[in-house]
Parts: sequence; C-alpha cells; structure tokens
Amino acid sequence: MRKIWFIMAVSGILSSEEFYYEYGKRVDISLISETRAVNGVSYYKSSTGQKMGLRDEIILKCKSGVECRDSLSKYKFLSIKNLSDSLILVRVRDTKSIFKISQELYNEDNIEFAMPNFIKERRAR
Repeated sequence: MRKIWFIMAVSGILSSEEFYYEYGKRVDISLISETRAVNGVSYYKSSTGQKMGLRDEIILKCKSGVECRDSLSKYKFLSIKNLSDSLILVRVRDTKSIFKISQELYNEDNIEFAMPNFIKERRAR
C-alpha cells in the first residue's frame, strides 16, 4: 500500500505543469498547447479553468518599509520598473523560467509576493 501511495505522489509531482502563488495559495497552470504565442503572449489555463496570457513580466511587492532591490540584484532582469513605492515590475530574459524565478522571488525574505504578470480574460458582469 505504501508503494502505491508513493508512486501516486511522485507521478502527481512529475505530471504537474507550472505553478505560481496567488494570495499565498498555490495555483497550478498548464500551457494550452493548441494556442500559439501571439505578440509574445503564451496562453495558460489555471486549475480553476481560467485562461490567462503571459508575457515576460513578473510583478512583485516589497514588504512594508523594506527596500527589496537588493534581493533583485542577484537576478539578471532585462528591466526593473517601480510601479509604486512597494510594487515593482521586472522583465525576465527567458519566459520558460518565469515560474521558477517568481517562486524564488516569492521565497525571498524582503518580498511579500511575486507572481507572473498575467493577462486575464475579461468577463461580463
């Protein structure tokens, strides 16, 4: 029985695509293979069924009263832009590693959150 559980756990980890953290919760997403990248936008679908576009940007928030540019200096971003006192938009070189980089940033002590800057579809109310 333990072997079956272990195999199921390992296969679940290996089969999961990409993920990011939103409001402290893990959100699994997968690339929509039938959609081609248009204008540098790749399309993904979340585990909740929401379709999202993704470019080469990560949005992050520094913790209150903390300067987090020191945490960003170890990464080789194409650009770093302040959106406000605590929000920063960074552009990554390789979009294939955007989820890994956002997860690493999320784990930094000075950063409150970091997630890919998704383009979400609008829904009529």
